[in-house]
Amino acid sequence: MSRKNKRKDNRTAQNQIVNDVNNTDEDFNYFLNYSKALSRAVRNSHFFDPYLQNQNLKSINMNPTKYSREEIDKLVANPERNEKELRELSEYIQNSIMQFKRIVYFYGTILTFDFYPEPTNADEEDMRSPAFKKSYKKMNDWLDKFNPRKQFSDIMRVIMRTDVSFHYLRESKNHISLQEMPYDYCKIVAKTDLGYQYAFNMAYFFQDQKSLDGFDPIFKTYFESYQQTSEHKNGNSYWIILDPLKAPVFKFDENVAGIVSPLLGLLGDSIDIETYKGIYKTKSKLDILKIILNKIPMHNDSKGVQAKNNFSIDAGTAAEASARMQFKIEEAKVLTSPFETKIHEFEQKNNNEAQRSAGNDTFFDSAGINPTIFGKETSTSPGIKASIRTSEAFVRHMYFVFERYINALLRQVTGRYRWKIHFEGTEFDREERFERALKGAQYGLPISYAVVARGSTVDEFVNLTNFENAFELKSKLIPLVSSHTLNGNETGKPVSSNVSESGEKTRDYESNE
Repeated sequence: MSRKNKRKDNRTAQNQIVNDVNNTDEDFNYFLNYSKALSRAVRNSHFFDPYLQNQNLKSINMNPTKYSREEIDKLVANPERNEKELRELSEYIQNSIMQFKRIVYFYGTILTFDFYPEPTNADEEDMRSPAFKKSYKKMNDWLDKFNPRKQFSDIMRVIMRTDVSFHYLRESKNHISLQEMPYDYCKIVAKTDLGYQYAFNMAYFFQDQKSLDGFDPIFKTYFESYQQTSEHKNGNSYWIILDPLKAPVFKFDENVAGIVSPLLGLLGDSIDIETYKGIYKTKSKLDILKIILNKIPMHNDSKGVQAKNNFSIDAGTAAEASARMQFKIEEAKVLTSPFETKIHEFEQKNNNEAQRSAGNDTFFDSAGINPTIFGKETSTSPGIKASIRTSEAFVRHMYFVFERYINALLRQVTGRYRWKIHFEGTEFDREERFERALKGAQYGLPISYAVVARGSTVDEFVNLTNFENAFELKSKLIPLVSSHTLNGNETGKPVSSNVSESGEKTRDYESNE
């Protein structure tokens, strides 16, 4: 081939490559424009499908999956590689095993999130200034919109099942909320002063009906940036690392980045409860099962050719009689044969109730919780209190996690003066905290402790006190009866709730009366 022809062929090949590249760019541009148009069309109300949208909302935190006992053992043995499977398994168990669900709600609601504010950079003179009072009002207004008691309690119930909860801060005129993010598109990537930080996969919004309108407006900006990237053109994931102040991660165990449910050890025991129930049902059926064997009578004459099968009734008559008996006796199995008639029963003489409760006993032993709290059986008061104290200690550290986040937000709100929120209390220590706070108040300790122990906020206490004083409500009330104003027929000190085991028995048997 001559050099002239070679140059001509090379130019032809180069032109073909250029044309292919241009065509490819056109294809990508077409796909990009199509994707944008499709996203706009899907978000248009004319294309809105409420059923599909409802399914997408449920998929954020509701994807239950059932596994066998053997499969669960394998998942639990490698939690770092099976985070998604274990989360979906825990969702299934919470829906199907009431004992597990009550444990989740017990731990998830035991913290009351009673709180009081503390000014951190103001002296006594500052606290009398209008600027300080304005800062105090800003803080209270912000807390009213945020409602930490409600939001953090909801998050706690999720955390007790999943170990982690991903959120994004949403603010409007009247409300401040923490929007739960889809778990499968969130990934922990770093640890900061505010706890863990996560990245979000923007490919979530490419699924049908995943409307951006349901998320913070910043995600529209992120999505538009994603559409301009090569990751989008190549169909790859596009992860956005979010600000931990705007996108908090609440995690039960912050010592490890892996997502491991606090109740991981109960997953297998929970499935065992179902197994024990199945065994109990089978045994209960066997207890009432009877097999009746009918003997076909024989002729006494043992002579002749038919001596070995010398039945006194024919086969048809025997079969009809057996069928009639089976029809009349539904709870028994009727069999007919030339043998002696016997009744076989499968009833077990041992304690079936003990076998049925074996699953519950193992479950609560593994949980480390006294089952009396859930109404299983009677027990002494000291034993129950010790179990409650252990349960409180198991979750109390979460107060620090929530305090760290809410105080970081408050620093952006209150201006010159800084405030710190302190959480305290559980559902079981209100009375004890209140009595301790009242005694402390007698020696000059802050009365705020007593107010918070009753489940109120300091701002509510101030408002109610001013309201009662303005309407002179106290002057209209008859003094309440106390131990100091009892009549002669009501002697004796008030009944104490803090008694020993022997004192509990004395009270039960009324030994002192």
